Amino acid sequence: MKRRDFIRVSAAGLLPLLLRVTESNPQNAAEKYEIEVLSDKEAGHTLFRRHELPVTERYAVENLIVGGGVAGVTATYLLRHQNTLLCEASEVLGGSSSAHHYEKLRFSMGAHYDLAYPQYYGTEGLKLLQEIGVTVYNPHNQLYEFREKDLLIPEEIQERCYEKGQFREDVLGHGEEARIFQQLMARFMGKMPMPTTEIDAAYHHLDALTFQDWLSERHPFSPDFIRRVDYQMLDDWGATCARVSALAGIHYYACRPYQSKSVELLSPPEGNYYFIEKMLAKMPKQAIKTRHLVSGIKETEGGAFEVEVIDVAKKSRSIIHTQNVVYCGQKHTLPYLMPEKADLFKHNVYAPWVVVSFVLDAKVWKGNNWQNDMITDQKAFLGFVDSGFQSGEKDDFTVLTAYFCFDPKERKMVARLADHPNTIVETAIAYINTFQATDIRPAIKKAFVKPMGHAMPVPSPGYLTRDKNRFQTQNLVFAGVDTGRLPVFFEAMDSAIQACKALRTGPLKSEGEKIR
Repeated sequence: MKRRDFIRVSAAGLLPLLLRVTESNPQNAAEKYEIEVLSDKEAGHTLFRRHELPVTERYAVENLIVGGGVAGVTATYLLRHQNTLLCEASEVLGGSSSAHHYEKLRFSMGAHYDLAYPQYYGTEGLKLLQEIGVTVYNPHNQLYEFREKDLLIPEEIQERCYEKGQFREDVLGHGEEARIFQQLMARFMGKMPMPTTEIDAAYHHLDALTFQDWLSERHPFSPDFIRRVDYQMLDDWGATCARVSALAGIHYYACRPYQSKSVELLSPPEGNYYFIEKMLAKMPKQAIKTRHLVSGIKETEGGAFEVEVIDVAKKSRSIIHTQNVVYCGQKHTLPYLMPEKADLFKHNVYAPWVVVSFVLDAKVWKGNNWQNDMITDQKAFLGFVDSGFQSGEKDDFTVLTAYFCFDPKERKMVARLADHPNTIVETAIAYINTFQATDIRPAIKKAFVKPMGHAMPVPSPGYLTRDKNRFQTQNLVFAGVDTGRLPVFFEAMDSAIQACKALRTGPLKSEGEKIR
């Protein structure tokens, strides 16, 4: 798309923009570079043809884990000393924390960083991170910091914000409104732990109203400043401050001692898949089956379960008998798999995301920052990450990963992008080009597109304090951030810890000890 065409439509909605990209230059992307779509659309469609597939095997396991995101892998790790099986529909693990590769280069296709953890976070999660060799406690600043220092992003290049043709060192800036805003957040510092289930009940009333309403009651912030807050809410919670709860909004700014301490930022080349690999290294390979879609769960006499699983590659079915089910998959699929348990999650609202990664010739691309935030007229585009800063090693290629967060009403449009990926690719190029004032196309070797229709649950009012566990029994438990958690790594990990504790297998043991 030509620069003048981009400028002409930049004030319009993003959907018209996507449609006009192909109208203005429909062959551009196809002629210049290959585009690969990373989608589980085929696997999902198999669910509706399952009765046509032959049943080729039957077997039993003690524990069946549904879904291979952070929660599913964590649950499998915790139950690894038992006869445990994880089934994941995708070819790769990780969910919204997955990674991909180009030749020898690996890069994130989802969540791409985490921050050092204060000592007031959940003790079980902190212990698990130490156990898998990720963190070590620093008594001097009372933070659980990361062991692998070469994967830290230097503070001076952590982020830069582009807005209205100008650059700032961060999103909120340092004006009077930012000062007042930080004062409002300061009184909550140290009182917003993770997991959010450990937040004192005295603050639960903050989950009854939106973040925007809470802010407007305290100061008449300008629309420009609220737009910057909206950007950060979209970036982490999938919706603006008019839709997320005050509890979620305050938590974003007060969950770590940002104002008083330097908080390490870990961003490996593979993103948050780094944490998953640490757990996989301590687990038997036979405990994981990818491209295996759980298509039905039925409770049998005696409280056990019969689970139907589709082998997506072989186009066949298996029947698995299991004593325990840990359901870590996205809850919007429950009406198809276990409809009698779906009602609890019917109010969940999911934000659809699209991730676009460009593999670039490192000799051509010269970046400036690791994370490049962009506040534009198009709220859906959130900027991009430059992998050239994620490791001390020098590669022949670098990767720019662009992120789009769409309104839930645009989910069907996101699904269509799998069939017409050049629209979102060209849109991402146009935005990146405005940021750095040159065309990245000559450097592009390949583009990867990952549409995620249900990427993260939106923490709207009532979400974080609504009981999500009343359907749990001793042998059917739910985990994942869409059980009333914030959509971040520590919450997903803790949800699995608590789910496994609730199983009738008994209390969890530390590394080296078997779980009873």
